[in-house]
Formats: sequence, structure tokens, C-alpha cells
Amino acid sequence: MARTRKTDYLLIGGGVAAARAIETIRREDRRGRILLVGAERQLPYDRPPLSKEIITGTVQPREIVTERRRYYRTHRARLLRGRRVTGLELSEESEREGTAELDDGSRVVFSRALLATGGRPRRLGVPGEDTGVHYLRNVDDALEIAQAVSGRDNTRAVVVGGGLIGLELAASLRLRGTGVTLIEAQDRLWPPTAPRPLRDYLLRRMEEIGVTVHLGESVERIEGGRSGHVVHATRAGRLECEVVCAAVGIEPNDELARAAGVEVEDGVLVDGHFRTSDSRVYAAGDLVRFRDPYSGVWRRVEHYNNAEYGGLLAGQNMAGGDAPFEFLSNFWSDIGELHIEMAGNDTEWEELVTRGALDRPSEGAETGVPQWIGIGMNGSRIACYFAVNAPPADLSALQLLIRNRVDVSGDAERLSDPGEPLAEIARDALEAAS
Repeated sequence: MARTRKTDYLLIGGGVAAARAIETIRREDRRGRILLVGAERQLPYDRPPLSKEIITGTVQPREIVTERRRYYRTHRARLLRGRRVTGLELSEESEREGTAELDDGSRVVFSRALLATGGRPRRLGVPGEDTGVHYLRNVDDALEIAQAVSGRDNTRAVVVGGGLIGLELAASLRLRGTGVTLIEAQDRLWPPTAPRPLRDYLLRRMEEIGVTVHLGESVERIEGGRSGHVVHATRAGRLECEVVCAAVGIEPNDELARAAGVEVEDGVLVDGHFRTSDSRVYAAGDLVRFRDPYSGVWRRVEHYNNAEYGGLLAGQNMAGGDAPFEFLSNFWSDIGELHIEMAGNDTEWEELVTRGALDRPSEGAETGVPQWIGIGMNGSRIACYFAVNAPPADLSALQLLIRNRVDVSGDAERLSDPGEPLAEIARDALEAAS
């Protein structure tokens, strides 16, 4: 007979959202039972290093765990690793409990559940992609890519996709001495909402570090064999290589929610407390679609900071809290020596105020890289910013202005002057608004 477990809190997923939820559940509820079920056998770990340090070999998998074993013991949370939840039963007869079915036939009866199953790589959908194309989503994927380019002279790689992960991966492979060709179907790199000066700079930077970039280019088919691969592109023709990597986005793993009758629309819909349409189920991480508290726009944000905050919020509210979602969505990307950050709603800006220059190194910079901020304006207010190697104090000041929806229409000149501290501009604007 299949085993049945009981728990107060069932956390489904082995990433940062589930790991962080444990912290706030235990803060609110010292006695409730916590069970985390993760499909991977590793302890929950941070994914940003996968496209960077794991590829370059400067960090080992054991170093990227979100928390050590002691954390789970201290918070009295049980881990069930290498197991997958295959179904949820949310019957109307039992509004206070639900049941999860696992891939080994066992069942878990729970009072509250957190869906933190993330997403899966979007497939290329071309003939030959099953001949060994690498998709990067977990630590095993990263180790396979690193192994594929390890110990081989003159290794060539084709990276398909010019978004965040594609650029990070291309830069990391170049640091290993791999020859890289990058293919992007659009006529630009990075998200389409990024400002043109930044997109153009990233293209120049990719070419400067030795990446051959083909924009407006699509893959028609891939041939693979023992000696390597041939990627057939629409205009570039035959691209011979030893390694093919695809980074063309992810799709939310929302099948569990959909099958259980939880409301889904390009991800799991949550309210301002990260509760789903079923009061027993919460969600956090890449699969969540939420209403942005600052712009009012429904969004799904696939970045570490959102997953971490969402896990903390959902855990607190699962355990009886009533905390609202107040996080200003932001992310970072490390592309070689470039550190890029963005915050706010990058779909809303209408005009760009720039601070610094992308065509020359910042004063005193040791690595010859620029320091630049593009401030996206929506009328008289700041909607978002894009920053390259910017001081944290500047970014904190801009986040303060975005959160408080401050009218900065009279500060455009000061905002564009690197000699004007942004902290002072924010202080003056907030005082004027009070």
C-alpha cells in the first residue's frame, strides 16, 4: 500500500523560493510541520551561477547551495529530494486540506502548499535538436556544457539566443577559450524593452571579446554526429561546431496548478499576498504572474530577486501572515566584467535620460569598462532604470524614487549629470513632494 504522509506546509520545488519560504513559515509558526519536495537530488541551490561560474569552473556545485543542511535542521524542515509531485487534489469537500500525489505513488496530505516549480527551457522546435543540443536550466546542464568544452583545443560553440542567459553563456564560454558564434532571431540583443544605446553597446562588447554575432538569423536544422554538429542557419549557412547551446527563454511549469483547477494564465495567477485562486495554495518564483504594485501591470518576472522575495512573502502568509507584495522587481546580469542591473517596469518607459557614457571607461575604472545609467521616464515619473557597473547607492536612490512615484520633471538636468549625487536628488525630490 502506498505511503501517506501528513504535513502542515508542503513546498513543491527545490529552488530559492521554496528554501526562503521555510524561513518565514518558521518565524510565524514554530510548531507546524514543513516538507519540501524537490525533483532534483541536490539541496536547493542558486541558479544565477549556472551560466557563469559553473561554466567557467571557478565555482563548484556545492558552493551554490542556497542554505547548508544545518539551515533545514535548525528550521525543522524535512527534505524529500529526487521526488516529483505529479498531481494535486483540491476537493471542495475538504477546504482545509489538500492532497499531493508523488511519482513513487505515495501521497502527502497538507494544509497549505507552495507551488515553486519554476520553468523549463523553451525548445528550438527544429529538426535535429535531439542530437545533443544543450539547454541550461539546472546544475547538471551546466556541468555537461562545461565538460563538453573541457580539455579540447579549438572548441567551437554555437549559442542560439541573445537574451540574458545567451549573453552570459557566450561570455563564459569565451573565458574558457571556446570560439563562440551567437545567433539571435531578432534584429537586436537583449530584451526588446532595453534602450537602444545599451543594446548597441552589448553587441559591440560581444564582438570585442571575440563572439561572432548573427542578428536576424534563425536556425533551420541541426545535424549531429560523433565529430560535432552542423547548425544550418537561414543566412549564415553551415556553422560547424562541437557544442550547441540553446537559450531562447523558459515556459512556466504551471501544469500542476492547471490540472488542479487553480487559475492559470501564462503562469499561476496570484493575488497581492501570493495566494492562488485556491486558498490552500500559494505560489512563488518564475511561474508566478502577479499585479505589479507600482505600475498596476500584470507581470511574470523570471529572476532570482523576485523568486527570493516571493518565497519569503508566500511563506509568511501561508503561516497566517497578511503581508502585501511590495517588492520593486529588479534583476542583475553579469556578462564577463559587465555588471548590469534593471529595476521597475521596463515595458512602461517613454523617454530615456542617460547618465554617464557607454563609449568610454568611467573615470578611475581599472578594467576599462563604462559606468552608465539609463533612466526610463514615463511622463514626470521614473518607470525603470538600466545600469552598467553603477554604484549601489545610485541604484538605491532611483529605487526610492520609483517606489514613491515622485515627480522628477524638474530634475532632468540633474539626473543626467554624473556629478550630481543621485542620493541628494532623491532627498530633494522627496522633500519637495512631502
